[in-house]
Amino acid sequence: MPAKRTTMRKIRDVLRLRLSAGLSIRAISRSTKISVGGIQKLLTKASTLELGWPLPDDLDQPPRHTQSTSWGRLSWSAARQR
Repeated sequence: MPAKRTTMRKIRDVLRLRLSAGLSIRAISRSTKISVGGIQKLLTKASTLELGWPLPDDLDQPPRHTQSTSWGRLSWSAARQR
């Protein structure tokens, strides 16, 4: 079974909790529900890439879609037009 991907939000939380707040890996694991091994791999990768906290602006999350579609409203209005 493939491993679950860690979201960018969780990665940011791990880096913030470790580099800014100075929490232990076990405390971060309890807080984020990520395994200790997963956190260690993430921190090793961040160290290899020389990432610090706060993250550079170019690594910010991509913008969310500004137009959200309400499928329920669309199907309701389509049914109404019939």
